[in-house]
Formats: sequence, C-alpha cells, structure tokens
Amino acid sequence: MIVQNESLDPYEITISFVFGFPVSDSLGNRTMKYLESPGEEFPSLNNWINAYPKKFVLNSKEKQTVRLMVKPPREISKGTYWTRIVTSSSPIKADTSVTQSGGVSAKLKFVLNQVTTAIYRTDSISTNLEVENVSLIQDSTETYQLLYKINQLGNSPYFGNFNLTVADSLGKIVLDEKDYLSVYYGISRNYILPKENLQLENILLLY
Repeated sequence: MIVQNESLDPYEITISFVFGFPVSDSLGNRTMKYLESPGEEFPSLNNWINAYPKKFVLNSKEKQTVRLMVKPPREISKGTYWTRIVTSSSPIKADTSVTQSGGVSAKLKFVLNQVTTAIYRTDSISTNLEVENVSLIQDSTETYQLLYKINQLGNSPYFGNFNLTVADSLGKIVLDEKDYLSVYYGISRNYILPKENLQLENILLLY
C-alpha cells in the first residue's frame, strides 16, 4: 500500500484497523457498521494484521510504502476474513484556535480518515445470493418503491455484478439495473420505479 502527500504541507499519518460491513434498515437505507472489538463470531482480520510503519510523517509530495503482514492462526475455518484499513492524516502545523462567546477558546485539530479494505481468503470458499421479501410500497408523493432483501449464502461475502430486471403486468420493462455489489451479510435494497404508465397488477422480478 502506498500513501502519498499531494499537498504543500507536511502531514502526520497513522494506520489503524477496524472491522466493518454495510447494513441497512427495513426501507433499504444503507450505512456502514464498525466494530472496534468484534467478537469471535465475526470473520475479522483485526488481530492478525499489522502495518509497517504504522505512524510516520510525509512532507509535501512525498510518498511512503506501507507493508501489510497477515499472520492467521494455524487452524481457522474456511472462508473470507476482512478488516478496514483506516489511513488518518492530520496537518503538523499549529491547531486552529476558535474563540467562543464569553472569551472561551478551543483548539481544533482536523483529521482526515480514508478507509479501504483488506481481505484474506482461505481455499474452499463459496458464495451466492438469495432474494426474498419482495414488496412494492407507495409513499406520500405517490412514488412507488421496490423493496427486497438480499441474503448472502456460503462461507464468504459476495463481490460481483447483480442484474435486476423488473417488468409490469403488460410485460413492459420498467427497471433494468446492473450494479456491482458487496454483500457481507443480509441487506435490504430499494429502487424507485417510474410512475408513467406503470401497471401494478403483477410485478415480475428477474435477477
């Protein structure tokens, strides 16, 4: 992994690790869930991975190679393990001072976190997707949303393309989407369907 400073100022860089995966609510709104200390039920790399160096200074236009070393236990379950690499950068120059009402002042330190993913796979991995709980809802603006849940099958997350085609009762294609998905655990997704000439007596979902 290469970290490069494209700015004109020196920055202090820190490398850390946190376990995380996408989650969603029942309406398909997605966020990232991060666990500082994941339990044994999670396939986390956090205790197996190290970065060299973990902390360093980059002057303007400099770059640094960071080596990642993974040392898994001898006996682990077949599957895929992962963690999020957090590259934190903060300027070395003096902190920004802010004066509040009443003459009270505080110093602010700006830190930028960039998150990437490290993955470790064993042999004999398997993955697939299963779609269930397909439903159609109408909101206050009379917009129709297609909701469905995607379950990850097998012993590894799913990384790949997902083709979704929706046809109405007249056979008209109302949605034809191709997404690249990363499904670690079951998530819900939503799509807004066009209202024009949409026949809702029967919806056909193909994936």
